[in-house]
Amino acid sequence: MSIELLSALVGLILTLMVFSYLIGDNPLFRIAVYLFVGVASGYAATVIWHYVLVPKLFQPLTASDPNQLLLALVPLMFSISLLTKLSPRISWIGNFAMAVLVGVGAAAAVGGALLGTLL
Repeated sequence: MSIELLSALVGLILTLMVFSYLIGDNPLFRIAVYLFVGVASGYAATVIWHYVLVPKLFQPLTASDPNQLLLALVPLMFSISLLTKLSPRISWIGNFAMAVLVGVGAAAAVGGALLGTLL
């Protein structure tokens, strides 16, 4: 059996599992949804690892240029401090990084809304 035929068969089965929602919420639909969410999450994690984290964070840490090293250490320290938000006891360490994220997000949203309206 060729890979094209196998992938078409898997696609057909998953499509029928999703369409089974038309007769009501059932385990087949839930399995299909969980499978889609899991595959999408795994794909997103792989893309982030290979196209964002490795080339933009880990490779500059091995560079001999001190400017690139400093530019890579700042996001690394922010991400480590954000991981402390998982523990209630030391979650205060991540407050500054969270404030930067919220501030940059708000500025981008307001700036985009203003530029979109003015242009």
